[in-house]
Amino acid sequence: MKEFGERLKTLRTKKNMTQTELGAIFENPKAQTTIGTWESGHRQPSIEDICTIARYFSVSVDWLFGLSNEEKNVEALQQQEDPKELKDFLNRNNILFNGTELNEEEKKRMIDILTGLFWDSFTRKN
Repeated sequence: MKEFGERLKTLRTKKNMTQTELGAIFENPKAQTTIGTWESGHRQPSIEDICTIARYFSVSVDWLFGLSNEEKNVEALQQQEDPKELKDFLNRNNILFNGTELNEEEKKRMIDILTGLFWDSFTRKN
């Protein structure tokens, strides 16, 4: 658990947070002394608390425990993807609207609507 404590302290200090401020992120707030015992490795947080920490700092649980050197979680990495051309994205993927998959005609209508909506910005670029 020493690795966990060190990494937790690193994350906390990177955000310039006190142990008390970190304790406040939990649904049931934790005392400063509790955070201190986690960072020193004397106590272990619950699974729910570990998940809260990972989500709050956008890191993987594996990284928190030293099982991986990849700090960011999958969700955070997915958010860093390259921008996609919306028209290509709509044409290549199954798209749902209100729980119902759009057929090809509905996708085309959506592209037409978006083209009309952004027509001014299209014409200014060209």
